[in-house]
Amino acid sequence: MKILNIDPYCYSIKAANLYQSLGLYREANPSNKNELINLLKDVDVLVMRLSHNIDRDVIYSSKTLKVIATNATGIDHIDEDAAKERKVKIISLRGEHDYLNNITASAEHTWALLLSLVRKIPQAVSSVKNGEWSRQSFMGMQLNGKKLGIIGCGRNGSKIAVYGEAFGMKVYINDRYRTNLPGRYIAETIDYIFKNCDVVSINIPYTKNNIGIIDRKLIESMKTDAILLNTSRGQILDEEALMDSINNSKIGGAALDVVCNENNFKEHKSKMIECAKINNKLLITPHIGGVTKESWEETEIFIAKKTLEYLN
Repeated sequence: MKILNIDPYCYSIKAANLYQSLGLYREANPSNKNELINLLKDVDVLVMRLSHNIDRDVIYSSKTLKVIATNATGIDHIDEDAAKERKVKIISLRGEHDYLNNITASAEHTWALLLSLVRKIPQAVSSVKNGEWSRQSFMGMQLNGKKLGIIGCGRNGSKIAVYGEAFGMKVYINDRYRTNLPGRYIAETIDYIFKNCDVVSINIPYTKNNIGIIDRKLIESMKTDAILLNTSRGQILDEEALMDSINNSKIGGAALDVVCNENNFKEHKSKMIECAKINNKLLITPHIGGVTKESWEETEIFIAKKTLEYLN
């Protein structure tokens, strides 16, 4: 059994040892698709995070590949259809609700994005580094008493709701699977949340049905000072509509940890990134919601154990 890890940076030693118990374990950091394909020629198990796009060409390039193991909840970086055709098993965190309840990194990062945006922290820090001390230049927004709307109250959404309540916010939930959440307001439609809430957090999973679900109509219905948060996947919202609303000051701003085509970031040259360069109302981080030492360590071990169970 040959195992290849293409995301070796800070990888869990315990997880690596588990893979070594299966057979020959090696690590590599391919710089492009062709290099990855060459590395996969005799590999049985591909171990990865989110750094590479495993498309149809990559999957079909290997005649030996049996498993793709990734410590991610969303697997849009892997061609599921091609994997099924080739009978390659994808082992991920998707559906592991009980286990993931103890992983808080993404929800914490969502709240960090919100605070950074509404208190203009990046701009204020840069100003001080430039030798300035201008308090009046960074008037922020207080969260206490504001309405927080959560689209999708699963693992991350439920934690963000708790954070909102701790800050004195009124929490509104829209979730097709949860209709009775004591102490919180249930919004029967997404439209209600976008029209009435001061902060809207998108926490629904990436599925084909959810692509583009946050459309122009919803975004343009937001309050002029409302904030939009997205730590789910870029494909879920209409990026053009969001940029238009931000550039024309139709909403207060947006904080994102994801953009469309982030697996081909350099080639894609995201318009969202260009927008963020010139408009302080748009804050973007490079999909680091789950990037903490603790979350990587725990999830990598969990996925390694799942892989061993499957292969044994």
